[in-house]
Amino acid sequence: MFLRYLPCYLLLFLSVLNSLSAQVSSPVDSIGTDSMRLETEDERDRPLGDTTTVYYYYLNEGVLTHIDTALSGFEYPKHEWRSTSTVYTDLGHLGTALSPLLWQAKPNAGFRSGLDNFSPYRLKLDDIPYFSIGGKRPYTDLYYSQINMKNVLLRARFAHQATPYFYYSLHYGLLNYNGYFEGNRSRHQDIGLNLRYSKSKYSAYFTFINNANNQSENGGLQSTALSLINNLFLANEPVNLNTQTDGTPKHENRHQTICYRQFWYNAKIDSASGKNNARSAVGHQLLFENNRYKYFDKNPADDSSFYANFQTNNRGIRHFMLHQVLENELSFQQALGGTLEQAPIVVRAFLSHRWNRVFQEPDRFYVNNFAVGAELYDRLNGPLSYRADLKAMNSRLGIDFWLRGKMNLKIKDFLALGGNMIFQRYEPEQTARRLYVSQALIWDNSNMLKQTQELSLNANIAWPRFWGSFEFGNHTITKPIYFDSTATARQMPGTANIIQLRLKQDVHLWKFHLENDVVWQRILSGKAVYRLPELIFRHSLYFESKVFKTVKLRTGVNFRYMSSYSANAYYPILANFNLQNEQLLSFQPVADIFVSVKIWQLRFFVNAENLTYYLNGWQNYYTAPNYATANWFVRLGASWQLFD
Repeated sequence: MFLRYLPCYLLLFLSVLNSLSAQVSSPVDSIGTDSMRLETEDERDRPLGDTTTVYYYYLNEGVLTHIDTALSGFEYPKHEWRSTSTVYTDLGHLGTALSPLLWQAKPNAGFRSGLDNFSPYRLKLDDIPYFSIGGKRPYTDLYYSQINMKNVLLRARFAHQATPYFYYSLHYGLLNYNGYFEGNRSRHQDIGLNLRYSKSKYSAYFTFINNANNQSENGGLQSTALSLINNLFLANEPVNLNTQTDGTPKHENRHQTICYRQFWYNAKIDSASGKNNARSAVGHQLLFENNRYKYFDKNPADDSSFYANFQTNNRGIRHFMLHQVLENELSFQQALGGTLEQAPIVVRAFLSHRWNRVFQEPDRFYVNNFAVGAELYDRLNGPLSYRADLKAMNSRLGIDFWLRGKMNLKIKDFLALGGNMIFQRYEPEQTARRLYVSQALIWDNSNMLKQTQELSLNANIAWPRFWGSFEFGNHTITKPIYFDSTATARQMPGTANIIQLRLKQDVHLWKFHLENDVVWQRILSGKAVYRLPELIFRHSLYFESKVFKTVKLRTGVNFRYMSSYSANAYYPILANFNLQNEQLLSFQPVADIFVSVKIWQLRFFVNAENLTYYLNGWQNYYTAPNYATANWFVRLGASWQLFD
């Protein structure tokens, strides 16, 4: 009986305890952490406390993975629903726009709005997991963390294989953070519904997702506050924008996705086990997206010095874009030497048409993107794995394309070799081509911009038995788009080149562990456009042990540091980052002390963050120009997996 109500007791305890520390709490997560640690697979593969085993897969990958119930990195909320190797910096607290500290290429092709800096806080189609639960039992995954009652992060997922043919899942997420400085508030909310029907030779997937992203802006601290802050009452610090009680200036973005995917196989699906022995399949996808981006400031006359050339109407600042997408895709898959679930070679080819309906106030237009592509990959889960894909699409500047490939070779537990590459060419985003503010044209670069070309090469070597890895990356970007010191879109005429080295090495001595992640990156060319820290250090020293038969404890300190650099400034209208030369960000070491506990399916943590605030003379520092961290705070959280 007690275990049934334990989650309620725990959440009540967290709320009461955290309310006592509300006066010294603030919603800051200056450097987004990821699952960087070299996780040993024995804990992930171990069944949960009641012997139920839970797997999941993503439809675009199809590889079964155990759910993560480990304590590694659990004390930090993730920016995304899926882990990433990218390290981010934000604007002083979780929920604000993110800027990557490590350059990383991502595939681009066709029309793109250029207004997606809040995208990491959205639930997206490829982020929906499909769970496989032992015994076909209903499964619930809950996560909750808070700094105080106004700064909470909640994620909930429920999945159930209701019948041998029908599966459904529900997904909900809420991020609500009030910044320590005046007028800087974030509220991101999402909900998803997912249905799957599989019978005989047919499978169908229906997904509905709704995202609401709200971000109130204060323009950062005024120039008089550019030195290190020494103030216990940060809400009194003057900010650049005239913040109002109604929450303006503000971003209000809304995103809806409806997708129906279906597959016809050449063999029946086993309804009891779900095993698919088909060698080929024909697929069809119908996708609709509705993306609305809106920024407004009802009192721009008070902020004329901040908006400068973007203030085209003293009665109000408004930037609005509606981007609707209707996409049809037809695909064919063929396994060579096996089935679609287990074969040394699987080939997939597809054709698609993407219709873009755009209202960039006051301009209305349509863009049609036709694409063709192919994929080649294995489904053996053996020591050698590979995947390659090619996509070509027409654009307004010619043919956009990307070619990607990755390969990994594991030699038992001693050595693992891998590499990946991406070569692509794509048209600039719409906001770089043309921009209106309050229906007045700010710039029109449509006849001047060229396609951007990127080539990224990465190689890595790992020694899993001794908990280490080394990565090398080389990135060249030709004709990249950037925003200058006046926040105006420009295109660099030449080529930028960035190299990266990353070393991860863990040390384990009895029950003590030291995890290390060191990054060095150098901008060989293009320093006038790209601003990145040269050194990034992240370390974790902790003690981990079982204290009872079913209780695992981890406690220690996390440490992070970056070298100084002239970081890009944030400009609210487009929620993007532009060049600046006025403020050199000097970073101090940041240390957090945490305690994490795992009891069967339950995990909970207490994390005291930014404790070096006291060692640095009660001073704050900046994560982005004009945007500072807050004082130290305590974050509490819990995660619980439930069945039936």
